[in-house]
Amino acid sequence: MKAIEKAQQYLKEFRAIFEPYFSKYLNEKTGELARISDMGRLLTEKIFDFSVGGGKRIRAALVALGYQAGGGGKMEDVFAAAVAIELLHSFFLIHDDIIDLSDIRRARPTMHKMFEQWSSRILKANIEQRQFCHSMAMLAGDLSCVVAIEALISINLPAERTVRAFRKLYAIGCDTVIGQGLDITLPFRDEVSEEAVMQIYLLKTAKYTIEGPLHIGLLLAGADEKSLEEMSRYAIPVGIAFQIQDDILGVFGTEEELGKSVTSDIKEGKQTLLIVAVRKLGSIAHRERIRFLLGNSQISPADIDEVREIMRLSGALDYARSQAQLLAKKGKAELKQLSIAPNIEQILGGLADYIVERTF
Repeated sequence: MKAIEKAQQYLKEFRAIFEPYFSKYLNEKTGELARISDMGRLLTEKIFDFSVGGGKRIRAALVALGYQAGGGGKMEDVFAAAVAIELLHSFFLIHDDIIDLSDIRRARPTMHKMFEQWSSRILKANIEQRQFCHSMAMLAGDLSCVVAIEALISINLPAERTVRAFRKLYAIGCDTVIGQGLDITLPFRDEVSEEAVMQIYLLKTAKYTIEGPLHIGLLLAGADEKSLEEMSRYAIPVGIAFQIQDDILGVFGTEEELGKSVTSDIKEGKQTLLIVAVRKLGSIAHRERIRFLLGNSQISPADIDEVREIMRLSGALDYARSQAQLLAKKGKAELKQLSIAPNIEQILGGLADYIVERTF
């Protein structure tokens, strides 16, 4: 079996075992918080609807892989930590969708759209619905973060390991929020460098999607700082490659496969590696046209197609793809330096390939 197939098989098997645990955990939380108020039930039910049954579960699986790489036991030992990382992910997505005014996530309504559907049945006519729904979605996101904390501290492993993992969760949160802040302010800068974009990819994706979950698993297995540093040499380039591929799919993918909009990055004026590459590699006409079209919320389908064509003709698409592949290859090369079981090394190597070859 090829490494990429082994990684895909691991993800499939992990989801099959983890998903029922995740559902059970959130159902128990719904009952617990319902005893405080019906609002507790409502919010946790919405978190359940948003979080369960959707997503690739890469972050949760990496917690288990990190634990096994560090010499830990069964993956089930760290399912509570995997729940924590998934609920932190939901927290970020819920708030990110409000920031981006997105309607679709994982082929479902975003959290604020869920509340829009719910509120239309109960709101008085004089209530400003959009503000109300955004407020309720923010509260659901906040609760998802709080429940993530409880999930991690409830894990049945030595306390000193849990404390170290909790500190890593805190660091992931800080990096991601700072990265998001940089991301939403970047379109307002006159000049955007590739280094500035890569800093966002590092903070907002690499540390949060790949490195952080692996580190949490390693820490729960009792790994030392040297082991964390070695894993980072794999995780950071692979994590940046993940975001580059995400940006490519965000323009060239399909809404059916991605379960989200493939025009929002252009409409919002997102400064991605693709856009930086057009400015670096494209003709004057390409650069001027991109400057005119990027960030236009009313952009037409024909103009969206023109942006895609400019990215192809300028070489920006090929450049972004090659950078993602180089970074994935760099990360895979570092696996040889890690003291991990051959099967874990093969899965992590296959995961790097999957990340740059995926279509969703």
